[in-house]
Amino acid sequence: RKLFSRLPDRPRTGPVTLRLSLGELEAAARKATRGAGYPWGLADEAGRAARALAGIGLDGAELLARLLAEVAQRPHQPLAPAHLDGIWTAATGPLCPIRTGAVLCDLARALPEGGMALSRVLVPGMVLPFAADAARLRDAPVTLSWRGGIVGIGPEGLPRASGILKLAEVAE
Repeated sequence: RKLFSRLPDRPRTGPVTLRLSLGELEAAARKATRGAGYPWGLADEAGRAARALAGIGLDGAELLARLLAEVAQRPHQPLAPAHLDGIWTAATGPLCPIRTGAVLCDLARALPEGGMALSRVLVPGMVLPFAADAARLRDAPVTLSWRGGIVGIGPEGLPRASGILKLAEVAE
């Protein structure tokens, strides 16, 4: 019996597609985020966010890769929310959606009824899973709006909607 088949002599051309389960995607995203210097807790959140986005048909891996590439260009810039009064901002520069999302969930029940704003978020599509978590924690819908669109997220989770696809395409 032949255990191994001979590989073709000619090299493969074109892109190689790798299909991962949602669990494999989450694990790979977690490891990539940890490798980019994030602490394990935030790396876990990033993996979960990438999985949630993939679960509604968005390319969570690509969004996370874009984010990690952006963060690598700012190695000494604090990207966590530093000012939480009305408009959330970082001390300098843009907000990291993973760090911002973690704070959003931590403060979900204490968020003002009138809403608040996030200023200059890198790869804002990565905020979506955290907004869904905040809606679930508050047991009330959360509305995200940006220049060019608006989407509501209820306590039941992320919807498959064209508005979400538009937000995923926004760079900052």
